[in-house]
Amino acid sequence: LLTVVGGYAYMACSVFRIARELIVHSGVRPLYFVGIPTNLACVPAVLFSAYAPGVVILPWLIIVLSGMMVMPYHVPKGLWIVKVTETQVTSACGQRKGARSD
Repeated sequence: LLTVVGGYAYMACSVFRIARELIVHSGVRPLYFVGIPTNLACVPAVLFSAYAPGVVILPWLIIVLSGMMVMPYHVPKGLWIVKVTETQVTSACGQRKGARSD
């Protein structure tokens, strides 16, 4: 029963998160995610279910990830790896000392 609840919670929260994203940003290019992205939540869920499918904590992990997708926290669009602004996307690689600028 807990596995079914976790699965439906993940699906419902994914749909809610994507719908809210469309409403919050009103078609404008977003600079942040509201809650963690669905793709980011998928990584630990898939890895954990592939390598430890029978563990009792797995449904609880899925429920926690579902909650993190709908939490009202602004996550930067570049996930702290690249910087996303209104006009450009820059990576940390271009910021190195001695990097060429053409």
